[in-house]
Amino acid sequence: MRNLTVHAYSAMTGEHLTRLPYTGCSWSDSINEPGQLSVDVVLSSFAKRLTVNGLSLHDALRPWRVILAVQRGQRVIHAGPVTSRKWDARNRKLSFTCGGGWTLLGKRLVLNHGLDSSFREGDVLVDEDHPAGDWALTLTG
Repeated sequence: MRNLTVHAYSAMTGEHLTRLPYTGCSWSDSINEPGQLSVDVVLSSFAKRLTVNGLSLHDALRPWRVILAVQRGQRVIHAGPVTSRKWDARNRKLSFTCGGGWTLLGKRLVLNHGLDSSFREGDVLVDEDHPAGDWALTLTG
């Protein structure tokens, strides 16, 4: 993992939050799948003092609010939203699990449940002669 760095970005604004002093990092990619990224940060004396906008790493790097990116220089090797974090008090280790880009899109996917069992591959034609049916989604509240 020579010359790799791990950075945290706001999932809302894309703002760079911090560079993480990681101790372990692994990721996987595949076609048409979200991929996965795992990052471990041992809270050494330096990492313990590191803050993001006045918050500790644990408080600032919350699931679905932050995107972690593995970079080589300015080139992003893998990135994705934090989906979970785990604190290991015995080893003073904060572990982050991230998805890939598809994970973020899947989180925002809204589909009528009427299509769950009736979906079939192909084109969808909606016009005056072909009503939307279950493809129309109405939300209230």
